[in-house]
Amino acid sequence: MYSFKEHCKLKFEEDIYMTRVRCGHPHLLMNLGYEGIQIIDPLAGTLVGKINYPEFDFSIYTWVVSPDGSLCYLFSPDEEKYALEIDLVKFKARNISLSEDFQAPTQLCWFLPNLRIIDYKFKIWELKENAMIKADEQTTQNYYTKDYVRTLKRFVVEKMDPDSNGLYVRSREYPEKRIGYLTLEGDKGFLMEQDGSAIDVARYQNSLFVAFNDEIIQYQDGDARKVLDLPKDESFISINVIIYKNIGYLNVVSSSKDYLNTPVATLKVYQIQND
Repeated sequence: MYSFKEHCKLKFEEDIYMTRVRCGHPHLLMNLGYEGIQIIDPLAGTLVGKINYPEFDFSIYTWVVSPDGSLCYLFSPDEEKYALEIDLVKFKARNISLSEDFQAPTQLCWFLPNLRIIDYKFKIWELKENAMIKADEQTTQNYYTKDYVRTLKRFVVEKMDPDSNGLYVRSREYPEKRIGYLTLEGDKGFLMEQDGSAIDVARYQNSLFVAFNDEIIQYQDGDARKVLDLPKDESFISINVIIYKNIGYLNVVSSSKDYLNTPVATLKVYQIQND
């Protein structure tokens, strides 16, 4: 099991509701209300930059990041005509057109080098220039493996692991109530039983960190214990692990429960240490 040393703390007077690790960089990506995203260096405790959407009022449902951390893609539950491609190097964003039969995508994706992503109808979509189109039969046969099918039928994919070698998942069948990490093949990983109220999950080596409304549980080798909790007026939003120079950092984002009237979010960064 691990202990935690507080590394830094940042506050944001914004409605933060989703975060992602920028693959290949010690950076955390956070939504900037409904108008854009921001890149945070949580180890230095600084803002790297902000990127505005081409159009305001875009809510995020699916957020995936390329393995090299140069691009990310956002899909909305409300907007049926376009998704967003964000260049994290050039600090630019552009609209990607969607066809009328485009379905809400899962978080399961890969880059060859362009984005391929699977929807909840088990169809593959790929990025071609300025549009997401259905993948041809050859692409489907080559990359949509039986392992992916089995995983998606059993679990909802919450997010990709930053190293792109695995998935964070929760049970699709509610009575099972499991959350955790699986390899892309779906045959190895760590899953923790929970009561259905888990909010987010992250992995460090052979441990899971599972966030609930007001506490974080560490799960390792069948043993679960509370490692962090929150004041009563806050709720956890997300947890992510960033590894830099072989040191793990747990990034915890919480929000005020009265966020509609007082949109304040807090990022706390902890160095993960061996007990």
